Amino acid sequence: MSDDDDDPWSPDWDGPKPKARLGRPARGGAPRTAPVDPGPLADPLAEFEGASTPHRKPLLPPKKHRPARPVRRSRGGFFRWLALFGLPLPVLAVASLVGVALLRGATLESAVLAGTTLVVLPMLAFVAAFRGHGFGFAVAVWAWPALLILGLPLYFPGERADALSEGVAWLALPLGEERSQQAGKLAGELGALLGDSAATTPATPAEEVTPDPEPASAAEEPDEPGRTVLPIEGEGRHLKVEVRFEGPDQEAVLPVLFDTGATFTTLDRGALTALGVPIPTDAPTARFQTANGEMESPMVLVPRLWLADRPIEHVTVAVCDACAQNGSYGLLGLNVTGQFQVTVDNELAEVVLVEREDGDRHLDVAHWLQISAVARRWPTGRVEIELTARNRAPIEVSEAVVEVECASRSFAVQLDQVPAGGSGETTVSLPRDVECGEYSVVLRSGRW
Repeated sequence: MSDDDDDPWSPDWDGPKPKARLGRPARGGAPRTAPVDPGPLADPLAEFEGASTPHRKPLLPPKKHRPARPVRRSRGGFFRWLALFGLPLPVLAVASLVGVALLRGATLESAVLAGTTLVVLPMLAFVAAFRGHGFGFAVAVWAWPALLILGLPLYFPGERADALSEGVAWLALPLGEERSQQAGKLAGELGALLGDSAATTPATPAEEVTPDPEPASAAEEPDEPGRTVLPIEGEGRHLKVEVRFEGPDQEAVLPVLFDTGATFTTLDRGALTALGVPIPTDAPTARFQTANGEMESPMVLVPRLWLADRPIEHVTVAVCDACAQNGSYGLLGLNVTGQFQVTVDNELAEVVLVEREDGDRHLDVAHWLQISAVARRWPTGRVEIELTARNRAPIEVSEAVVEVECASRSFAVQLDQVPAGGSGETTVSLPRDVECGEYSVVLRSGRW
């Protein structure tokens, strides 16, 4: 009897048992499988009663339900949006620095490189300091560019409006000259709204010339401290006054005609020779009308003359022999009398001279100061005029105001301390809306 006979559940076989492969059913029978060890969990009561076996960890009690934490929205998104809306501010900061460099004659490439570096690198440092947090982006975009724009007048007084205008115009140049000029004009208006203090810059904004007020008459100020009285002789246009002239070697009191129509004071050659005033062969010349017709005369510089007790330094005198007439040695012209408010009193036979406050000597300076100008128009619409003044006089010109006359408007430009025998230069920037294709320059005022 085989082992299967002991199994009460095995089928009864009359003959030999069929052979079958493991896992496949025999003919007419159920499949057979390899015996499987049920393991320690075979007993269902063991787990139910909480019993443990060395082959399995005990079951843990179920975890208590924890409520879900509320989702907090990050503030970084808000600050990044804030930084995004502030991006025009760094662009304006770069434009202002580029404009400052361009107004000082820098090339466009170096100006853009310097401006971008000074704006972008500190912004990156802000972002790195806050470890890329949105707050760092907002501070970098808003704080640093604003400090640059607002603090620009501390280092470049009076240049913020011009710098913004020029920088924005150059940055907008790829859009076309017309749009570039419009953008520059708007940026300049924005800079003007921020307010700037007046200052002198390498490209000085030219001051527009306004008509001078009418001078007051001498009768309105009879008691001025600068009042001078000269006795006169003769009548009509032949009034003579005595003037003391000082030359390098001698001085002399000479009678001259008080001619309100003469532009320059004149002396004949004999009087100038007696005073020791040389007449150089390359002396400047002037054409003027005399009783004998139009003539051209050389100009010399007399160190000093006196009207009563009032000295006048460095007077330009025209050499004119034909002007010595009626017992005079020449004429007293407007380059001297124009410094005063003049009143002729025929009853008292005197001339009353009241000194003007402006002290203008441009008639004396004009023939010694040679002025030249070169205009340059930038693609952005800005017009610059380079002025050069050469001083041929043996003394320094302390101040000269040159008027630049365009088609419809005029502008005043000041030159200071032009040395004797030397030259002075300056560059002026005209407004963008000025048409100045053709222009002229003339000396408006001057002082020794």
